[in-house]
Amino acid sequence: MEKNLQKSAEHIRKHRDVHMATVGLDNNPNCRVMYTARIDDENNLWFATHAESDKMAELARNPTCVITSWADHEYVHLTGEVQRVDDPKKKEELWEDEWNMYFPRGKDDPAYALVKVNVRNAEFTAMPKS
Repeated sequence: MEKNLQKSAEHIRKHRDVHMATVGLDNNPNCRVMYTARIDDENNLWFATHAESDKMAELARNPTCVITSWADHEYVHLTGEVQRVDDPKKKEELWEDEWNMYFPRGKDDPAYALVKVNVRNAEFTAMPKS
C-alpha cells in the first residue's frame, strides 16, 4: 500500500479537488466534491467543512469515507477513517483566505471545522495516454 499511497498523495497535491463519499443518514452513498486543504507528512488528508453540514452528521455516525480523483490519466481511490479536529492551532495553520466566503468570521468562525482522513487503503492507477 505504501507505494500506492505515496503516488496517490503526489497526485492529490497536484489535483486538490477530490470526491469524498460517505454513508448518508438514509444509509445510501453520498458523494461530494471537496478541496484538499493539506496532505501531511503521514499522508493524512485534511479538509475544511461546515461544522453543521450533513457530511459531518454522516461522519459522526459512520467515520468511514472513500476519496477518489481522476486527472491526467491517473486514478486514485482511497479508503479511510475520518476524525473531526477542532484544534485552534491546526485551524490557523490550514486556514485559507478564500474560505471567508464560507466562513465569514474567518478562522474563528464557529462553523469552521476540520476533518482529517487517516488513509487505510490506497489504490493508484496510471492509465496510458493516447
